[in-house]
Amino acid sequence: MKRILSMLLIAALCICCAAASAETPAFTAGTYPVTVNGRNGEMTIEVTFTDSAIEHVAVTAHQETAGISDAAIEQIPEAIVNNQSLAVDAIAGATITSDAIIEAVALAVEQAGGDVGALQTAAERQTSTETVTTAADVVVVGAGGGGLTAAVSLAQQGISVALLEKMSFPGGATVTCGGGLTVAATAELKELGEHDDPSVLEAYVAEHGNNLNIPELTHIFAYESGPAVDYLRGLGVEITYSSEPSPRSNPSYALYSMNNGGAGFIATISEIAKQTENLQYMLSTDVKELLTDESGAVTGVRALAADGTTYVISAKAVVLATGSYSGNDDIVSTYYLPDTINTAPVYLTADGILMAQEVGAAVNHLEWVEVSPAGIATSEHAGTYTSSQASITSTTGSIIVNQSGVRVMNEEASSAEQIEVYKAQENHAVYLVMNQNGYDQLKGAGINFGHVFFTAEDVDGWLAQDSIYPIMVKGDTAAEAAEAAGIDGAALTETIARYNEIVAAGEDTDFGHTVSEPIEGPIYILELRLRHSKALGGLIADENLQILDTDGNPIPNLYGVGELVSGSQGDTETGMLTWVIASAYHVGQTLGETLR
Repeated sequence: MKRILSMLLIAALCICCAAASAETPAFTAGTYPVTVNGRNGEMTIEVTFTDSAIEHVAVTAHQETAGISDAAIEQIPEAIVNNQSLAVDAIAGATITSDAIIEAVALAVEQAGGDVGALQTAAERQTSTETVTTAADVVVVGAGGGGLTAAVSLAQQGISVALLEKMSFPGGATVTCGGGLTVAATAELKELGEHDDPSVLEAYVAEHGNNLNIPELTHIFAYESGPAVDYLRGLGVEITYSSEPSPRSNPSYALYSMNNGGAGFIATISEIAKQTENLQYMLSTDVKELLTDESGAVTGVRALAADGTTYVISAKAVVLATGSYSGNDDIVSTYYLPDTINTAPVYLTADGILMAQEVGAAVNHLEWVEVSPAGIATSEHAGTYTSSQASITSTTGSIIVNQSGVRVMNEEASSAEQIEVYKAQENHAVYLVMNQNGYDQLKGAGINFGHVFFTAEDVDGWLAQDSIYPIMVKGDTAAEAAEAAGIDGAALTETIARYNEIVAAGEDTDFGHTVSEPIEGPIYILELRLRHSKALGGLIADENLQILDTDGNPIPNLYGVGELVSGSQGDTETGMLTWVIASAYHVGQTLGETLR
C-alpha cells in the first residue's frame, strides 16, 4: 500500500509541476532519510542535497536479496546523482529494488522543496551503433553457477573464453538458492570412507526421479559431483560437509553446503573469474543469436550490450548456461496450470533453450515443472511462499478452505496430497483462514533457512492494500472476511463452527489434523496458490553434454550445462545445484581436452 500511495503521490506531483520551467532545481540543503518498501521489505535511503543539486544518495538499510539487488543499490543512486534526474533506467532483474530507490529519492525531493516534475525529464543518452567483431576459443552464455564454473575451468587450461551475461550482475538461479549439495566421492569422503561410491548416488538419483532420467547424464551427476566440489574448494570456494543427521540426510549421498549459500558461492567465483587470465567477462551483454555455418555447425554468437554495441564473436564452441524456463510464463502456462506463480528469478526466460531450438535443437519434458503448495501471489505470475503452513495450522486456530468456504484437506498433509487438492479447485487456489494468533505467526514465517521470503511489514502491507495480489483480508466475523475474499460466507461460517466443535472435542475426526485452539474473530484470510521455482525439462544432451538435434544427432560445437539440460534427475529433483556444478565441471574437462 505504501508503494501504491507513494507512486500516486509522485504522479500527482508530476502533473502539478508539468507547467513549471525546467530550471535548475532548488532544494533546502540537508540530508533526508526516507523509508519505502523494496522487494523483500522496507528500505531506508538517505538523500543529501545542496541548495541546487542532489549531492548524494545512499541505501542505508535494506532486506533485498544479495547478488540480485546489489547492482541496483550501487548503480541507481549513482545514476540519479550523475544525471540529476529521476528518469534513470531500472536494473534488469532488480526492477522492484530500482523503483523503490527512485521512489524514495522522489519523496526526499518533495521534502526538500524540490520540483519532482522537473527531475522526471530523462537525460539524453548516446546509444552506440558500433559492431565489434572478435573471437574466442569458447563462448559461455550465462554467468550463473554453471557458466562461471565452466568458464573458469576452461580459461585455467589456457583456452580463451568469452563469458557473456545479459544481466548487470552474475548469479542466475544460483544466487537465490540455499547452496545445498548432494554429493558422493569427494577426496574428503574417500578419506573418511563414507559416501565414497558414486554408483550408489547414481542409483538413488534414477530411482528418485522415477527412472525417467537419461542414464548418461545421471552418471555425470553422480561421478562428477565429488570432483566438482574438490575443484571449487581448490579455487577457494568455501564448501562444508554436513556430517550431522538432518531431515535431508540419506544413506545414498553426503550433504555439503556452500558457505553463505548460493550468493556466497557466486560472489567468490565471480571474483575469481574477473582475475582469471584468458577470460573476458562481459555483463549486461545479451546473446541474441547462435551463429552457424552452411553445415549447421555453431560458429559463435551475436550479442547486444546495454550501451547498444553489437558483438559478433566467433568461437570453436559455445556453451549454453542460461538456466531454465521457470520465468517464461508462456512455456510454463502451456505445460502446466496457468494459475501457478513463479518464485524463481524472473529472468530465467529460456533464452538458451529458445536459441538452441532456432538451430535445430530438440527439447523434452517441458511439462516437468516442479510445483509446491503455499505460494503467495504478489503479482500476476510471481510471488513468494510460506513453508510454515503446517506449523500455523497445528498450533493456532487456522484451517484451509476452498472458494466455496469448505474445508478441503488435512492441513498437515504431504505436499503431493496438497497439490492434488489445489488442482481440483476451479481457481486452483485454497485459502488459509486464521485467527489472530495464526496471523501473528504468519508474520514471523517469512524467514526460513536464512532467506527472507517476506517480512512482518510485508504481511501487514498485504492486509492494508486494496489489491488482488495477494488476496489478504480481515473481518470481525467469518461472513465479513469471506465477503472481502470472495468466498461463500455462509459456508465458511458453518465450516468454522464445525471446526470449533472438533477443537472442543479434542480430536479431528474429519481430517485427522492436529487441533489446538478455536477460530474466533477477528478472522484473517490469505489466498494460497501453487508455486513453481524449478523446471526439469529442457534441451537434450549426450554424454559429452553436446546438445542434440531433433534427429538425435549432436549439433557441432554446441554444449549445455546446468538447468537448461533435461534428464539428469528424471521428473523429481535430487539436487539442482549439484547438477549445475557437476555438469559445468564435466564440460570444462572434456571440452578442454578437445581444444587444448
